[in-house]
Amino acid sequence: MQLAWACLIWGGLSVTATFAVRPGESLLPNTSKFSLQISDLQELQTKFNRTQMGHLVNDPLMRPFVDDLRQQISQRLKDEDVRIGMTWEDIDLVAGGEVCLALIQPDGKKDQHASVVIVDISGHEQEMKRLWAKIHRDQTGPENLAKYTEETIPGTETLLKIYTQKPRKDDKQAETNFYFLYENQLVATNHKGVSTGIRRRMQGDHQEILANVEAYVGSMQGVAKEADGLKPDARWFIEPFGLIDVLRAIQGGRQARGVDFVKILADTGFKAIQGIGGHINLAEGKREILHRSLIYAPAVERTPGDTDTAKYRDAARMLQFPHAKDLFPQAWIPRELASFFSVNWKTRDATTYVEPIVDTWLGGADGEGTYEDIKISLRDDESGPQIDVDKDFFPHLGDRLLWLTDYETPSSPTCERVMLAIKINDPDKLQATIRKIMDSDQNATEHVKHGLVVWEVIEEETEQVASPEVDGLNVFGFGEEFEDDFEDEEESLEPLFPYKVTTVVHDYLIIATHMELLESMLTNHATADQLGSSLDYQLVQKDLERLGADMDCLRLFSRTAEEIRPNYELVSQGKMPESETLLGKFLNWILSPDNDDEFREQEIDGSKMPDYQIARRYLGPTGLYMQTKEDGWLIVGSLLPKDGLLPATRIADESAKTP
Repeated sequence: MQLAWACLIWGGLSVTATFAVRPGESLLPNTSKFSLQISDLQELQTKFNRTQMGHLVNDPLMRPFVDDLRQQISQRLKDEDVRIGMTWEDIDLVAGGEVCLALIQPDGKKDQHASVVIVDISGHEQEMKRLWAKIHRDQTGPENLAKYTEETIPGTETLLKIYTQKPRKDDKQAETNFYFLYENQLVATNHKGVSTGIRRRMQGDHQEILANVEAYVGSMQGVAKEADGLKPDARWFIEPFGLIDVLRAIQGGRQARGVDFVKILADTGFKAIQGIGGHINLAEGKREILHRSLIYAPAVERTPGDTDTAKYRDAARMLQFPHAKDLFPQAWIPRELASFFSVNWKTRDATTYVEPIVDTWLGGADGEGTYEDIKISLRDDESGPQIDVDKDFFPHLGDRLLWLTDYETPSSPTCERVMLAIKINDPDKLQATIRKIMDSDQNATEHVKHGLVVWEVIEEETEQVASPEVDGLNVFGFGEEFEDDFEDEEESLEPLFPYKVTTVVHDYLIIATHMELLESMLTNHATADQLGSSLDYQLVQKDLERLGADMDCLRLFSRTAEEIRPNYELVSQGKMPESETLLGKFLNWILSPDNDDEFREQEIDGSKMPDYQIARRYLGPTGLYMQTKEDGWLIVGSLLPKDGLLPATRIADESAKTP
């Protein structure tokens, strides 16, 4: 289901507002959990075609796959619950103003969901007549066999067209679609109450609308202030926890087995993030894409007598990202990388505030004290490392984190290489702590690389009951002593990526998936071989500075041609479900609602995809920055065209060399 909506949204970004009629934000209810508002379809398509992404999809060598993909998406939308009886070609035929898509939680009930499309058809009345005929033909035809009825919406003279389809094999009840046209606005939904509510809001003043939702107002105003008058081509908004509820309702209420991490976050203060909204512009100046977003999370309101001065409550207090001016790659960061991520985060505070998450995650509903028990066991258990993490480990962590990725060739499900580096303030003491940890781990081997001690941990593959692992701790051999406590767990909680090698160098604790990647970071590089000296990196940073980057809490640089390559080639090989890249794991989690152990079936047929060299020539570098604001975090970024780089630079900056 999520793929279907992702496809719908992706397709829609080929449509902001000439509000001759009421805008979608004034028609959608305040229970809207996702909205995308786009206008002037032809203008946006023209802008898209000016971008290199537009050139990519129109490349004659890509056309067979693009056309086939559109057919696959169309079929997926028919097969899934997004069955509103219209295609994007239909919307293109009648759109004369704003097009709005939304997911709604009717009456705020977690087991309810509704999909909505609102189209301003001004100037396309004749085309609308043809669309009515097509909708009726498609809905009542042999594929849907829908029963057609109609009624007048109470209190109006507006005719509501109703199509009730025969229940599908796995459906508990019949799918019903509702359509009406009023004052040149076409409304299509799969929920009667939502239909009548939208019609009611087309007249008079109403307060229970999306435009009055605090998080929507806050995010849109914050982004508009930064945009300085630039009108967006598209506006979007999500209420994250509510959206997850809606997506689960669409799936029939199914949830993943085992730990519900979303609920854990909701229960430990992260509902402080009330919403996320932003603007998107295509072909803006020399940029392919310009995006601005605001994560709306104002300080929680304290009751009288509450002396806590923290901005948020419970575990959400870890959301502290101080500003800095030096979020740039160090001299030991090589230029041949796919991405570089640098963030300031108060990690030492986070090690305290994470307690309620760990308690519930590993201890269950009655798990209070689990985090402390783990730390006590690490200190006192004779079979463990016998370290006091509150004295020997956590105090040495600094506030800077680096995250780097690159990819081996040829592409394979395990080709991603990742490195995480954490700034430390006392390398000698931390090195001693790590040695104690490694000495207690029978799977750890000590190496000497460039005069530095590097530890490699290779887990033996044994048949045993899977046990939860705490990301960032199991790399040091923590956790084995807790296996007996979790024998009844239904599934393993896998680490984000399999840490294998660890060292302390450059005043950083570095852990990585591959020895070769870590070795490339052990010494400083000549200026020409540093990431910070590559032209594409410098171009992106200059553009971010023009957009307002200065004192930031986060910077990201990515070579999209390298980030996309392994996933593109895995899709073409039909192996994307086997992918162990971060994107692959995310997609497999999203697209496998039951989290079965077996690989899911690949959703997209990539047999017609051309060689990746055809696609990569259209993919330029991208970057973004984040700044902490009083009411949340502002994120601004851009995608630059590939043809903005000199050919020689493209060759020099090719990453992911064959090891």
